[in-house]
Amino acid sequence: MSVYTTLGVTVSPEAGIYFLRFLKTLTQKPDRVTQDTDGTVSALWEDRNHFDEYSDCDYTKILEFLDNLGDDNYISESITEDGEPDIRGGYYFGFARRITYDLYGEPVDLNTVTSENRKRRFLDRFRRR
Repeated sequence: MSVYTTLGVTVSPEAGIYFLRFLKTLTQKPDRVTQDTDGTVSALWEDRNHFDEYSDCDYTKILEFLDNLGDDNYISESITEDGEPDIRGGYYFGFARRITYDLYGEPVDLNTVTSENRKRRFLDRFRRR
């Protein structure tokens, strides 16, 4: 069974360079890393399968690194599908979450949908029952 997790982390300017060096040592590199003008560093791992503290060594290393920084120097948000966000630390978010939806099936071009007459006949069939 697949379980996907997204993890976002922001660290303070004081810890920024150390966090960047730490990220280089990981097998599971983040999908995106940014550094703000003040030195704040943010990293994002998106939709990783079995990326949690019970299944992935790198995830555990990340949490240990953050714990060593102290709550005032980082914030993290971990979201596992169908779960509530797990937020740790007390720094400010250097990122924002956006929700997207995946739809199943093939895309439909509404310009190719047939005339309204067929729709009316289809609905009439259900009204008669």
